[in-house]
Amino acid sequence: MRALRLLVLFAAALPLAGCPSTRPLDRPVLERAAGPYRHPASGQRFPESVAGFWRLGFATRYDEEGRDVSVGYNLLRPEVAVVATVYVFPAPRHFSLGSPERVVAAMKETIARGAYEATRDAILRKHVGARVVSETEISEEKQGAVHRGRRAAFEYEDRFAKARREVASELHHFCFVENAWILEFRFSHPRGQDASGAIAEFLREFEWTVGEEQPPDSLPRPPQLP
Repeated sequence: MRALRLLVLFAAALPLAGCPSTRPLDRPVLERAAGPYRHPASGQRFPESVAGFWRLGFATRYDEEGRDVSVGYNLLRPEVAVVATVYVFPAPRHFSLGSPERVVAAMKETIARGAYEATRDAILRKHVGARVVSETEISEEKQGAVHRGRRAAFEYEDRFAKARREVASELHHFCFVENAWILEFRFSHPRGQDASGAIAEFLREFEWTVGEEQPPDSLPRPPQLP
């Protein structure tokens, strides 16, 4: 599902888009993330807790360079249990070469849609029998700007909390965060439980810090788990 690879060429216009310069690993690597964790490449911070969700003690790295990672959170309440995963990885590169803004905007919209569809389709391939329940355009106001994205809701059968059951899942996808990154949020919970309030609260309280600078030695890269 990780390491999206897109190539978009506009034959009649000058903007070009290419692949992110990451080298995917054969198998993801778990790295310790005790205490405050900041993704060095993007600047995104992952607090230990967000809106009642508690972060797992590790981050998952998908590439050699450490630019493609995810961090998991769990929420356990009597009325609802939710597993959340936040992904941050490079958006496909794009070059304007002096093209008009409307042409660049159209190119970026095409790239963003393709990136979203690639993740959506990967989820459908991973879960046999999964179906898309709905797809909508969404927005989040973060870092002083409105970020537009896409949401897909799924239903499928899978293991959840050590038992096989019907699961409801959501993908919230935002491309070109700070013009260079993709942020994805995945939420899964047993079907029939109302997790909408918990999910909305997580999205509202999760602070986007992509692009914010921090001394590279202030929060060192977490060590790899044995």
